[in-house]
Amino acid sequence: MTVQVLATTTLYASDLVGFSDNLQRIVKFFGVVAGALMVVTGAAHSLRSGRWGPALFGMGMAATVNAVVPIMMQLGSGEGSIFIDPFAPGATTTSASPASSSAPSVTATTAPSPRPAATTTALPATPSTTAGAPTQTPVAEPVDWQGAGKVVLIIAIAAAALIGMFFGAGALRDEIKVRRAQRLKNQEAVAKRIEDWQHGVEVLDGVEESYRAFELDVAAVLWERAFLADTTEPRTIAFHEARQRALDLKLKGVPETQMKVDEFVAAAAAVRNSFDEADKYARKLGAAGFLPGGGHLERGQIDKLRKTVTLAYHPDTPVDEAAQAQRTAKELVERWGIKVPKHFSWQTALEGTSRLALPAASVPTAVLVKR
Repeated sequence: MTVQVLATTTLYASDLVGFSDNLQRIVKFFGVVAGALMVVTGAAHSLRSGRWGPALFGMGMAATVNAVVPIMMQLGSGEGSIFIDPFAPGATTTSASPASSSAPSVTATTAPSPRPAATTTALPATPSTTAGAPTQTPVAEPVDWQGAGKVVLIIAIAAAALIGMFFGAGALRDEIKVRRAQRLKNQEAVAKRIEDWQHGVEVLDGVEESYRAFELDVAAVLWERAFLADTTEPRTIAFHEARQRALDLKLKGVPETQMKVDEFVAAAAAVRNSFDEADKYARKLGAAGFLPGGGHLERGQIDKLRKTVTLAYHPDTPVDEAAQAQRTAKELVERWGIKVPKHFSWQTALEGTSRLALPAASVPTAVLVKR
C-alpha cells in the first residue's frame, strides 16, 4: 500500500508541476506496476494464510484505487478526449475579446441587420436600442477538476488506510491467538514430558528395588528364585539386557524432546515386563525344587535348608549360633549341589543386620559380555 500511495502521489505531483509526457507515462507505468504487485502479493498471502475474504477485498480496493486515481489525475490535467474540461483554456468555443482590461469576457453573436425605418425628413437615423443589440451572457466559473482529483486521492488514501488498519488489527489479533495457543501447547508438551519421564523413572526404580530385594534375600538367591540369578537362563538374560538399556537411557534430567522421553519410558516398561516374566518363571521352578544346572531338592531338604538359613541370619540369634548355622548352611549347599551366584556373599549379619550386603543393581558378567 505504501508503494501504491507513493506512485499515485508522484503521478499527481507530475501533473501539477507540468512534467513532460514521457515522464508522466513512466510515473503512471510505475503506479500500474505497483498496483499489480499489490494484487500478486495479496493473492500469495491469501494462499498461505487461507483468509480469502479479506485478501480478495483488499486486492479489489487496491485495484480500484490503481484504476480510478490515474483517471482522476488525467481529469485534473485536462488530458484525453473523453474527460476534457469544456471550460478549460483551449476548448472549442467562440469568444469575444474583452472590451477593456477590467470588463469580463463576453460571447459575441451576430444578429440580423435591422430593417431601415421610414423617414420624411433628412434627420440622421437614431440606432434602435431594443432591436438587434448584442446580448451579454454571464460566464459560468470553470470546474476545478484538479481540486476534485485531490479530494478523490485523499478519500482513496484514507479508505485504503482504514481498510489496512481494520484487516491489520484482525491479523494482529489472529497472530496473538496463534502465539498464545502455541505457548499453551508448548507448556502442555513440557508438562507431558515431565510427567512421562517421572512415570518411567518410577517404573525403573520399582524394578531396581525389586531386584535389590531379591539380591538381599538369601533363600531367594539359593533356591526359591535361583533361576533369576542364573545367567544362562534366557528369561534372566533378557531381563538384564533390558535393564542395562534402560539404565543407559536414564539421564540426570528430563530430555528436551518427547521422542527421547518415549524411548526411555518404553525401555522402563520393557524392564518391568522382562523382570516380572523372569521372576514368575524362577518362582515356579523354585517351588517345584528345581535348581540351575539340573539339580533338584526334595521337600525335606528345602525345609531343613530354610530353617538353617533363618537361624543363621535372624537378628535375635546369638552370634555363636549364627556362625554355626551359617557353616551348616554352606555344607548343605555344597552337598546338594546348589550353585552359588558369583556375586553372592556368605558374610554373617552382625549387630542387627538381617540381610546379606550384596552389591545392588549388579549385572552378571555373562550378560555384559553378551551385550
